[in-house]
Parts: sequence; structure tokens; C-alpha cells
Amino acid sequence: MIRFISLICFLSFIFSCTTSQQSTSASSNNNLENIDSIQEEANKLNTKDKVEDYFNPNYDKFQSVVYSENIKTVQSQKAGWPITEQAMALGVDTLIFSFDELTSDLSNYYYTFIHCNADWTKSDLLQTEYLEGFFQDFINTYSFSFNTLTNYIHYEVKFPNRNVKPTKSGNYIFKVYRDNNPDDVVLTQRFIVFENVIQTEAQVVRPSIIEDRNDKQEIDFKINTGKLPINDSYNDLQVVLLQNHRWDNAITDLKPRYIRGTEFDYNYDKENVFNGLNEYRFLNLKSLRYRGPSVKEIKVIDRKNYVQLFPSKDRRFKNYISYVDINGKYIIKTQDGINSELEADYALVTFYMESKEKLAGDVYIFGGITNYQLNDDFKLTYNPIYSAYEGSILLKQGFYDYYHVLKNPNGTIDIPYFEGNHFETVNNYTIITYVRDQIADYDRVVGYFSFGSDKQNQR
Repeated sequence: MIRFISLICFLSFIFSCTTSQQSTSASSNNNLENIDSIQEEANKLNTKDKVEDYFNPNYDKFQSVVYSENIKTVQSQKAGWPITEQAMALGVDTLIFSFDELTSDLSNYYYTFIHCNADWTKSDLLQTEYLEGFFQDFINTYSFSFNTLTNYIHYEVKFPNRNVKPTKSGNYIFKVYRDNNPDDVVLTQRFIVFENVIQTEAQVVRPSIIEDRNDKQEIDFKINTGKLPINDSYNDLQVVLLQNHRWDNAITDLKPRYIRGTEFDYNYDKENVFNGLNEYRFLNLKSLRYRGPSVKEIKVIDRKNYVQLFPSKDRRFKNYISYVDINGKYIIKTQDGINSELEADYALVTFYMESKEKLAGDVYIFGGITNYQLNDDFKLTYNPIYSAYEGSILLKQGFYDYYHVLKNPNGTIDIPYFEGNHFETVNNYTIITYVRDQIADYDRVVGYFSFGSDKQNQR
């Protein structure tokens, strides 16, 4: 408690000493020159909010959250597969967790894993019941960046490793903290450990409801539990349906329409329907030496990279155009070096979204880079000079998918407002099946089935 009070006092002292920022200049050059001070002030306020949130006992700590302003590019991916979902098969796969710290000084980072229920609340299992080996460990795999203007240290953790491995399936949290102090949290990251002991069949069809047929997608599926014992089919069996691995619009609490032996049918008309949305916008930032399709300008000022994009246009009333995207994910990659993990540089990227007037809600960048959450670091502000929303975001070189989204005054996320809504959009869907283990008292993931709307019945 003393440490917390001291931290708040220190932050309060800093905030009391900061001066107000000057208004945004109309010229792009002045925007670039002022961006450092703007970013610094935003980082300070954001860190203060996150610290206060973490010490709030009612705060949900089991989200994917970064609590430190210097931590960037947090990823969890299957070894050898850079755009896979945050999931691993028990006893088969290896996940690699990684992040960068924008500093040249090493930190003492430790990590642990927390087992969760299907609703991402902490389960009642002891760590001895779901982990084998050490329950916490020091992160000793790290490398310093080189050939970059921005200095950073890249940290990695493989799971399982020789020190720790999971023994049970379920929802998990990867938690990183400083100096062996579990309360000094740096980041938390969701992932899933699954067993595939059931069979799942699924298909995406046009919705049965007529008014939804042109802009929504209906997911009909069946589950066959085979020899898996289930005591109470309606209460012990839970199904979660995800679109592009987004948890903000997950469909839960689905009950089977009918049960025939070991087959559970979930063929509904409206309960299992998603907005089709649109293919993601993309940013190719693999090189800082030449401009990609959406890049207007690249500058180096005071040994820092600045990238300005062309303004994005509203796609709400435009016809659907088919092209390949990566369904909201991003890939770290540089064409200016050999080792993308350590030679990919950081750049402050300025996004624009055209709007003739200021809207009632707020505008955000949204996608895998925000953990599919509304993050204030990715919030855009209205600039009447350009008739556009604008914002600058520090990104590592790579290929990014993203949406422009509107947060309505009631707090809901409106993606079709800027992006449009089409049945033809290619989305990735995941069906996660949980069974409550009544003996061990935890939610076991017995099925993890992922498929594209353009390819049916694929694992």
C-alpha cells in the first residue's frame, strides 16, 4: 500500500508540473514537430489510469492488457506460424509470447500462468493442479535491437518449456511482472489450451431472416461428443462462437436446438448471426525506405521515423470488393534488414479518417494491434482543418490489418459506420466447446474448431 501511495504521489507531482499543449498546427510539418510532446503527455496520463485501474479491486484483470507505456508489440503465436490464433493443443503445440520494451536497460521480468473459467474469471484450481514444474520463472530470453533508430529489447517466453508446462486444458492468462513482485504487473495476455476430443461440423450460410441476408452471416454447426461423458448436457456443456478471434462480440450461452444421441445441433435463425462487415484495411509498413500503397510521406526527424498516411475514405455505401486480408491480425516484418524481430524499426504513424463533421461518438483504430478493444492509445481526434479524424500511433515495421470504428455515446462499437457490411466478406470463425469437469471443478476445452467463411468444415 505504501508503495502504491508513493507511486500515485510521484505521478501527481509530474502531472502538476506539465504545461498545457499548444493547439494543433495546420501544416503537417508542425504536426510532426509537436507529436513528441503530445505522445509523452498521453503516455503519462494513460499510465496513471492503468495503474489506478489495476489497484481497483473491481477491475477485471483477466483481459489482454498492457500496463506499461514502454511495452510495445505484445504477441502470442504458435511456433513457426506468425498469424495463428492465440491457442495451442495440449501436449502438441508450443506458443511463443513476445514483447518489446523501448529502452536500452535490461529489466527483471518474471512470468506466470493463471487458469480461468470459460467466462475468464479465475478458476478454483491450484497452480499445482494445472502446471507442472515452476509456477513462476525469470524471463531470460532477450535480445537487443540493432540497425534501428529506436532502441528496444525484445523478450520471449516459450510455453511449454523445460521449466513449466500445462497439464489441463482451459482458458489461460500469461502474466508478466517486474522484480518478482506479482502486484507490479507489466502485461496480461489471453490464450487457450485445448483438447480436440469431440467432432465439430460447421458452415456459413445466408441468414434465414430476410432483412439480414445481404449484410450478415449465419453460422450453423453440430457437435458430436462421442464417448466423452457429460452429466448435464444443458448446463455442463458450453459453446463460444468467435468471429476473427474477437471476444468483444463473442456469442455465448448457446443451447443446443436438439440432441440426438451424442449429436448436438445448433442450427438457429438469429442467435448465431454476425455482421458480415468488410475486408480489413491494411497498412504495409515493411519498409521505411519507400512508400507503400496507403503511405503519403515518410520522414526522419531527430533520428525518429514519422509516417503519414493518406486519409481513409468512408466505405459504408460502397460495393463489396474482394481481396485477401489477414482478418485483423498483424505480422512483424522488415524488408530493410534480415532479422525482423530485432531489425524492424518503430515509426510514429499518423492515421486519418475523413469526416465532414465531428460525430457524436469517438473514433478509434481497431484490430489485432488493439487486442480488439477500444484503446485510448489508438483514439483519433477530430481536426476541422482537414475535415478528418487523426491520430498518431507508434508501430513496429510490419503488415497491419485494421478498421476505423465509431464508439457510440452508449458505449457500443459501430464498425459498419465507416467500413460497411456485406455477406460476402471472408471472415474466420472459431467454435470453442467447454465441458465442466465436475470432479476437478474446472472448465475443460474439449473442442477448438476454426474455419473460414469461404471454406467449410476445416479445422
